[in-house]
Amino acid sequence: MIVILHLQYCKVLNLLIMKKFHLFIFLIFLLRLTGKAQDEINLRDRFYTRIGVGYGIGLCNYDPCDDYDEDYYPTYDDLRSINFVPGRGFDADVGAGYMFTRNIGAELDVNSFFGLPIKLTKNNYYSEGAGQTLTEQYSGTLLQLTPSFVLDLGLDKVDPYARFGLSIGVFPQILYKETDVSVTATTSYVGKYMGNVPLGYSAAAGVKYKLDNHFSLFGEFDCNGLNYSPTKYKLTKYTVNGMDELSTLSTRDKEIDFVKSYDASQTISSDSPNKQLRQSFPFSNFEINIGAQYRF
Repeated sequence: MIVILHLQYCKVLNLLIMKKFHLFIFLIFLLRLTGKAQDEINLRDRFYTRIGVGYGIGLCNYDPCDDYDEDYYPTYDDLRSINFVPGRGFDADVGAGYMFTRNIGAELDVNSFFGLPIKLTKNNYYSEGAGQTLTEQYSGTLLQLTPSFVLDLGLDKVDPYARFGLSIGVFPQILYKETDVSVTATTSYVGKYMGNVPLGYSAAAGVKYKLDNHFSLFGEFDCNGLNYSPTKYKLTKYTVNGMDELSTLSTRDKEIDFVKSYDASQTISSDSPNKQLRQSFPFSNFEINIGAQYRF
């Protein structure tokens, strides 16, 4: 129930943000229509490229921990829940655009997002004071293609603009690491969630400062709404006391297929991936970006 309410909250939040950006775009367009008419730009001025970097503040979180029952884990030294925010991290993007008029254009951006990892350490895990320690870490990366519609006021020096488009996730990945230390052995796991092509939206509002007829600097606020639901989990590394033991595991122990539904009463063959219900990682965020643009 908590997960369902949380997902509904994220959906409502994303819809409210989209409405605000739609209103902003409409106001810019209305202002331009009621302003003084300007001459059309030359053909050679229609093409431009841009490059930028920024930082994203995650809008929603994914809670990988279910450590809520103190009676089930009576010997935890520190019992708490953590929030993994996939949308929090750094991004770098390059793009190219074409202005059909001085005020209306289209743009294609390639964005690389590198999420900040989150780590949780549990002491005396599954033991009665035997000194066992479990460390878990999650981190996400995402490459996005974003075709956008651009509205530009076309002013001479300080030039506000807005952009709204479709965000297409390419090669999304959630990396998971686990290290389990006991009195007899140290066991390490590395796996990744992968598969699927997430779709979302991207909306931005910013200002360009024109240095000359070709170069401009820009700063912008970018809002991205994107949830990633992987189709597969695969264990890529398994060691015991530093020795590689991955080959000793069956396919069922190394791989998971995420599905909408399955019959839990059926026995899964050791040569087939295990099955679990789908889960979603919210990459939605607010980004603050700065960069440079070159108009040909």
